[in-house]
Amino acid sequence: MNIFFTPTAIISGAVVAFFVGLAWYSPILFRKAWLKGEGLTEEQLPKRSNRYRMQVAIYALLSHGCIAAVLAFIFDIIEVSTLQMAVSLSLLLTLGLIVSTRFIDMIYTTQGTHWELRAQIKFLVSSAYYLVISSVIASVLFFATR
Repeated sequence: MNIFFTPTAIISGAVVAFFVGLAWYSPILFRKAWLKGEGLTEEQLPKRSNRYRMQVAIYALLSHGCIAAVLAFIFDIIEVSTLQMAVSLSLLLTLGLIVSTRFIDMIYTTQGTHWELRAQIKFLVSSAYYLVISSVIASVLFFATR
């Protein structure tokens, strides 16, 4: 039996997911789509101090750590034994707990209607991000305990 709930595995999962997030919301991947979903242009983004950006990065890293810790704990309870099982379980949990919540947020929008492209883009970019990082975290947890 593997023990997934270890500091090394959790920190590794959080750090890798954090860097996936940096790439995901970068101009190379989905920054334009995310901005469109937010109803903003690059020029309309508020200017932030380095201190503010550092705080956001720390909060994001801690949040990714929470996701990794919860997945590791569940993997230990269920005694995950294969990578396929780890990734499948993480995707099911993400669909059931995160994507469905984001969908509810989308349909109860206060800015326009839920069938507008802007709301749907925001939902799709964020939901896909969580599906990707949950798979990434599950994979890192699995390989970090080998």
